[in-house]
Amino acid sequence: MQILPIGTSRLHEPMSLLQTHDACFLQCGYVHSSGQVLDLLKILVGEIDITAEQARWFFRKDQTAPNPFDARLWSTEELSEAVIAMRQRWNACSACIIEICTPRTYILDNINIQGNPNIERNVSYAEIWKDGYYKTYEPKLNVATFDESELQIGKNISEICRILDTHDKSGLFLGHLVDPRNPHPGRARNNSNLKSAFDSNAFGKVKYFDCGSFVEEYGFRILENGAEDIHHLPWEGLGRLAKSFEIALETLSVKE
Repeated sequence: MQILPIGTSRLHEPMSLLQTHDACFLQCGYVHSSGQVLDLLKILVGEIDITAEQARWFFRKDQTAPNPFDARLWSTEELSEAVIAMRQRWNACSACIIEICTPRTYILDNINIQGNPNIERNVSYAEIWKDGYYKTYEPKLNVATFDESELQIGKNISEICRILDTHDKSGLFLGHLVDPRNPHPGRARNNSNLKSAFDSNAFGKVKYFDCGSFVEEYGFRILENGAEDIHHLPWEGLGRLAKSFEIALETLSVKE
């Protein structure tokens, strides 16, 4: 079984530690919202095409070692070749793990783009979280910024499941990392809305996967300077998480 991850470093790091199956990385950076995930899948299956101008803002170069960014995605001349390569990876996989870590989405020309793109400049998330990247650096683009409602998330999940089912792929859906003992209010609310939307709209060989027990057992990552990184699990917990992904997907395959 080849498993294709769609999400952020929270997912890509443990996916690099799979013991039995192979991780099939898209090499297109990270996605965050349900709208981004859906647009990426529509690109992979050929339901929509992405222009070179849209690709500048849709794909973000990130640094997870096993998921090197394909710079052709930012090239007008080579974009089509890069998309073909991504579609080949999609076709090779039999399962997906999809992380939806935020309802915040950014719309440009009817496509969900990055909240913090880095083709023009590298800006820390801490710097732009309040006013937003586009308001600060690219106001002329007139990017629409809003939080997806539970209804919209449900519609997106239903469409994501349609694509998975049509292409005979199983899938796990994850939210953000939340400590059940001391839940971050916004992330806990987002995960609850995601789970509710999933329960109401998902179909096919899919399952919602709650990472809370791993945060409860391992806590969050402690950085070299002693600060707590509430965005990631400690390295020692990633192998267990990866194994749990495999078991959950194998269970889905057996049920089918």
